[in-house]
Parts: sequence; structure tokens; C-alpha cells
Amino acid sequence: MELNKNFNIKFAGLKNGKHVFNFEVEETFFDYFTVESEEVDFPEVLGKVEVLLDKMSTMLTVDVVLNLTWNTWCDLCGEDLSLDVHSTNRFFVKFGTEDSLNEDILVLPHNEFEFNISPFIYEFIITSLPSKKKHKDGECNPETIEKLNDLKPNSSNKENNPLWDQLKNLS
Repeated sequence: MELNKNFNIKFAGLKNGKHVFNFEVEETFFDYFTVESEEVDFPEVLGKVEVLLDKMSTMLTVDVVLNLTWNTWCDLCGEDLSLDVHSTNRFFVKFGTEDSLNEDILVLPHNEFEFNISPFIYEFIITSLPSKKKHKDGECNPETIEKLNDLKPNSSNKENNPLWDQLKNLS
């Protein structure tokens, strides 16, 4: 997988302390994470990512702040939906030769001078997207909601069914 070089962070030459990097997530961002043999439908997520890097003599602490908009559709009414996605995530960069078993630690060789943050941004985006996508109360298409309410199963059938009465006696 070829990574987008616009997401490289060069830390060599930076003084110890805090540094800020800003990135834009555009439609082409997810192109770098597609696999040719798989047809994957990536979400339409757009917005800004702020990376706060704290450089220390032996390691880096990296905070990734997502301020994005996910253009999708409502699971309830099927209409277009625009959701704000905000999250703050942290990982660490250490230097050495051994791989880390901890997913929150990136280990780089001592001679490295930069790393690409796009895989971390990708992972943080995917894990920040809500599993349920729906409008706020009252914002769904009223015609669709009315039709769904008409199609709801009648709950009184369950109460009058003698099979349910037999199950209630099991104890």
C-alpha cells in the first residue's frame, strides 16, 4: 500500500516540546487504503485533522484530533444525513529495533526522521464513525416515518396468543 506523502510528519530537527500539524481529509484520502482485488465502499468523510506532537528526547507523544463531517444516509428514513465526527486519540512513537505488541506504540528505527500518520488517521476515523446513523428526533422524513409506523407489527397479537400464555407458566 502506497501512503499519501502529504501526511508525513518530519520530526527530525524539531526542538523538544509541543508542535502542531494540520491536515485535510478529502475524498481522495481513502483511495490510499483500497485494495485492488476488493471493492470497498468507503464513507464520504471530509474535514480537518489536527496533530499535536510532543517531542521528547526518547519518544514522541502524538494526539490526533478529528473534526470531520460524514455525509451518509439515515438508517431509519434513508434520507441524506450529515454527521459531525469528533474524537481525540493518542499514540506513542518510540525508537528501537523491536516491534511493539501494543497497538498504541509505533516503533521506528533510530535513524528515522519522519513517519506517515495517515494509517493512524484512517483507523481513528473508522473507529469513530457511529454504528447507528440517524437524524435527530423530528428531522427524519415524516412520510417515511408514518409508513414505518403503519408497518409495525401489532403488539396486541403477542399478548392474546395462547402460546405465550403457556410459556408464562414455565418456571
